[in-house]
Amino acid sequence: MAKEFKSVFVLFLLFIMQVSCIGQDFRGLKVGPYSGMNAQMTHPAYNRHNGLKWDINLIGAGIDISTNYGHFNNKSGIQFLRTLPEIIDAAESIENTEDVASTLNLSYSSTNNTRAHLDVELNGPGFYINLPKYSIGLFSKISLLGHMNDLPNYDQSVEIGNIGYNQSFEFPRAEVAMMSLAQIGLSMSSTIDISSYSYLHYGANIKNYKSTDLIYARSNRQTEAVKSMDSLLLVNAEFEGAFFSNINYELETQESNYDPSINGNGWGMDIGVIYEKRQNSYDNKSLKLAVSISDIGYINYTDGFYHHFTLDNGFIVEQNITDESITDEINKLLDIEDKVYLDQSQEKSILAPATINLMAEYVYDNRLLFNISIRENIPNISPLERSSYISATAQYNYKWWGLTVPLSVYNHSALRLGTALRLGPLTLGTDNLVPLILPTNLRAANFYFSLNINSSLLDFLGGRSNRSKSKSKSPSIKNVKCYYFDN
Repeated sequence: MAKEFKSVFVLFLLFIMQVSCIGQDFRGLKVGPYSGMNAQMTHPAYNRHNGLKWDINLIGAGIDISTNYGHFNNKSGIQFLRTLPEIIDAAESIENTEDVASTLNLSYSSTNNTRAHLDVELNGPGFYINLPKYSIGLFSKISLLGHMNDLPNYDQSVEIGNIGYNQSFEFPRAEVAMMSLAQIGLSMSSTIDISSYSYLHYGANIKNYKSTDLIYARSNRQTEAVKSMDSLLLVNAEFEGAFFSNINYELETQESNYDPSINGNGWGMDIGVIYEKRQNSYDNKSLKLAVSISDIGYINYTDGFYHHFTLDNGFIVEQNITDESITDEINKLLDIEDKVYLDQSQEKSILAPATINLMAEYVYDNRLLFNISIRENIPNISPLERSSYISATAQYNYKWWGLTVPLSVYNHSALRLGTALRLGPLTLGTDNLVPLILPTNLRAANFYFSLNINSSLLDFLGGRSNRSKSKSKSPSIKNVKCYYFDN
C-alpha cells in the first residue's frame, strides 16, 4: 500500500506544491513599458509607442499551481518547501487511505465544481525592435499545461466506494488533460494615425508549434452507473481519450522511463488591436483599449492512439484494472463491451487552447499606470484549457526599478493579491503573495521571474557614465586660479 500511495501522493504534490519554475498570467511580466516580449505574446501590438527602441529577453520562467480539491492546513509555500522531505517520509508510512488527511494535515474540499490547473512556462531568448512605422520581434517559449475538472471530491469518492452492489450512482461529466508545447514565433505590428493624438495599433504573432506529449480523457455526458461485484455498468455514456507520449510508469516496480520525441506539429497565430488616445504631444498621459485572440491554430499528433465511443450499456470489468504500465491500463480500460466507435485512430488533430484577451490601460505619466485585463477561454474547441482571470494592476516605475501590484480573480472564484519588483534587468514576482509567505490553507502557488535588457536600461547606464566623466573633467575649486586686476 505504501508504494501505491506514494505514487498517488506525488501526483497530488504536482498540483499543490510550489517549485522554482504560467493558471495565472504573471501580471508583473505582462504590464508596463518594460514588459518586452512577455506582453507582446498576449497583445501583439502592446509595445508600439512605449518609448523603448528595443528589448531583448534573455530568459524567464513561471509556474502556477492551483486546486480546490483540498489544501494543506496552516502552511505557507515557503514552509511547504522547507518541510517537503518530512512530508514525503510521512506519506511513505501511511498504510490506510483514511489516515492520509490526519497524517499530512490535509483537508478535503466539499465543492462539487472541482478544478485543478498546472501551468508552467519557460521563456527563451527573444527580442523586438520598435521602428517609426512598424515593430518586429522573435520569441521562443516552452509550456506544460494541465487541468482536471469536475472529478468527484473526496466525500463523493468515499460515498461511491460504500455503495452496495446493484445500486446506481451518478457518473460525472469530467475531464483530465496534459500537454507540452514549444513555440517559436515572429511578431509584427504597426500603427495607423487616426488623428493628431489618437492611434490604432495592430499586430500579429505567427508561430510554429512542437509538442512531445498529449494525454487526455473525458466523459462527455453525465450518466448513470451501476455497481456490481466484479464490474461497473455504464448507461448511455460517451468517452473520449488520447495518448500521444513516450512516458511510461510501472506502478508495481515503481520504475519510469521517458524518451521525449516530437509527437505533434502545427501552426498558430495571435492577433490583436489597440486603440490609443493621448492627451497631448509633450507628456505620456494616455488611454489604451485592447482586444486580442491568442493561439488560433492546430497541432497534429501521430504515433499514439485516440478513441471516441458511446455506450448504451457497457461494462468495465474489475479484473482489467491492475497495477501495470500506464499504456496497458488505458488500453484495457478502453476494452469495454458493447461500445460503438465514433472515431478511432493512431493520429489526432486538435485545436490549440485559444483565449480572448481584453485590456484597458491608463498611463498617468512616465512613472505611474493602471491596467485592467481579462482573459477567457474559448470553450469547447480544445481538450486543453487555460485558467481565466480578471485583474486590476497598478505599476510604478522610476529609473532602474519598478513595483507592480495586481489584484486578480482567477477562474471566477479565487481572489489573489500579488506583487512584482523590477530591479534593472531582473523582475521577480508572484500573483499570489499571501500563501507564499503567510501560513494559510495552502491550495495554490505562483512565482515567476524574467531577465531582459532594453534601450532604456542602456540609456540610463550611459547617462550615469557620462555624468561621472563630466564630473571628473570639471575643475575643482582648489585648482581654480583667481586673478585680481587693479584699476
